[in-house]
Amino acid sequence: MLDDNSDDRQILKDIFFKSLELADPAKKLEKIKIDPPSGILFFTAVGKGAGRLAKAFEKSYPGKADGIVVIPENENCDDLGFEVIKATHPIPSQAGLDASIKLLKKISKLGKDDLLVFCVSGGASALLPLPPHGFHLEDEIHLNNVLLGAGLSIKEMNLY
Repeated sequence: MLDDNSDDRQILKDIFFKSLELADPAKKLEKIKIDPPSGILFFTAVGKGAGRLAKAFEKSYPGKADGIVVIPENENCDDLGFEVIKATHPIPSQAGLDASIKLLKKISKLGKDDLLVFCVSGGASALLPLPPHGFHLEDEIHLNNVLLGAGLSIKEMNLY
C-alpha cells in the first residue's frame, strides 16, 4: 500500500494518464498517413467516440473525403463535411437500422480505385443494428433489453 507521499501519487497519476494518451485511437489516427486514392475516399466512424475519430481523420487527411459518422443521439459532432446520423444507445432503434442500410448502400457502390476508412468505437453494435435474415429489429431490441436487465457487463453482452 502506498503511503501518503504526494510524489508517489503524482508518479502513478502521470503513468496512468500517459498510458491513456498512448492508447488514444484518435491520436493514433492523426498519425496515420493515408494517401488519397485515385477514386473516392469514403470515411466512416461509428460509436461513442466517432465524433473524435472523425475530427482526427479530418485533421490529418489532406484530400477530399465523403463519409458518414454515426453517433449516439445525445452527442454532438463538429461539422466536418461528413453526414452525421444520430441513433440510440444502448438499445438499437429504427434510426440505427436506417443508418446501417444507408451505409451498406454507400459502401456497396465503392469500386477498386476507392478507399474505405472505417473506424469503430464503443457502442457501434447498438448504433448500427442489422439483424440477420429471419430476424427483425424488434428481436434485437428485445435481446438487448433482456441482456441489460440480466445485469450482464458490456464484455458479456458483446459475446451474444
